[in-house]
Amino acid sequence: MRKEVIRRTDEADELTGAIVHRVKEDIWWWSDEMYRLYGYAPNSVEPTSELLREHQHLDDRECVGKALAAVLTDGQPFGCYHRTADASGNEHAVVLVADGRTDDTGKVVAVRGFVCRHHRCHEQTGA
Repeated sequence: MRKEVIRRTDEADELTGAIVHRVKEDIWWWSDEMYRLYGYAPNSVEPTSELLREHQHLDDRECVGKALAAVLTDGQPFGCYHRTADASGNEHAVVLVADGRTDDTGKVVAVRGFVCRHHRCHEQTGA
């Protein structure tokens, strides 16, 4: 008997959302794909820090919060695997990759990144 890993690919698995957070103004921008990742029609809700946090799994909020706090301090790139729930309550595994943009003094003025829905793998037993 052999086991193979089969990747299920559908439109939802292919979504990669882009985000930009202008720190001083506390203004977020989400790509259309980012809205869809969270189960919203593009531009149907105002992206905020709180909305982003509300969609994070309770057990993962601290980890994501620490990663975002660190990038605001030093601007260094990071990656963070965590779980989210869309507007319908469906749980998804995602990877957030982001970095900080600094001004001439080295202060982080913006965070930009991508959120990718993690591809799900499942095993199938073959002969």
